[in-house]
Amino acid sequence: MQTFQEFAASNGVLIDSVIHGKIVRCPTVSKPSKKNGAYYCGDGFYWVQDWTQHSEPVFLFDKKERTDSEKLEFEHKITKSREEYARNRAKTQQEAASKARWILGQCELTEHKYIQRKGFKEHPVNVWQKDDQQLLIVPMYHKNAICGCQIISEDGEKKFLSGQRTSGAHFKIGDGKLNIWCEGFATGMAIKKAIDTVKINCAVNVCFSAGNMKKMANNGIVVADNDISLCGENIAKEIGLPYFIPKQQGWDFCDLLQSNGLLRTSQELRKFLMSVK
Repeated sequence: MQTFQEFAASNGVLIDSVIHGKIVRCPTVSKPSKKNGAYYCGDGFYWVQDWTQHSEPVFLFDKKERTDSEKLEFEHKITKSREEYARNRAKTQQEAASKARWILGQCELTEHKYIQRKGFKEHPVNVWQKDDQQLLIVPMYHKNAICGCQIISEDGEKKFLSGQRTSGAHFKIGDGKLNIWCEGFATGMAIKKAIDTVKINCAVNVCFSAGNMKKMANNGIVVADNDISLCGENIAKEIGLPYFIPKQQGWDFCDLLQSNGLLRTSQELRKFLMSVK
């Protein structure tokens, strides 16, 4: 029989020792050095959540037989746990949003080594000087309000604020009628540069992950990464919208732009857009 800790690990949540009766924040498989997950161990039921991949807790129930009155009491406990979790999650999300606004207030518009390596040599971005680090800050929005930010180091390490909302969060570049959906910030900048060259009005929606792109993309087109794992292309197929993907395995749109040049890449994207109208 699967233990609670095995159940947690299978859902991306790491638990060293189990604490009963309270919501506990904990590391995840994807972020073992951070507390981007949480769990609750109750009387007859348990739940876990990795905030980067689950929009709601994932429950595990025991198989105990219960009388009708016991079932009602059991359901009441589950409802109470859900409500407590919602309050806890709302609090952490509000704290993260507040911190993101503060960080953005500390930024200056200047060049950053990460974005320069992506082909934008003289393009100013939000840079936060934290101790001896130059950090690129990408604001993330949910329903037109800042909900957090992505923090990118000079060597390209990417992080989110602990506890922030990532599901349904995006950063929009441009405000045209045609929606283009992609994963990364630099990829979004490259798409906008190419699309502006051929004078097509569009809004590029940076979704920060393939999973979140799948949740958000509901019209327009998808520009997918050609991951070696095929994750980007598989997600694009699941979304069901027309999708553009670089032919070279391991490339994203930034790689395509840097390798093929602006004119050739923009014409290739324009040809694709004309073919799906």
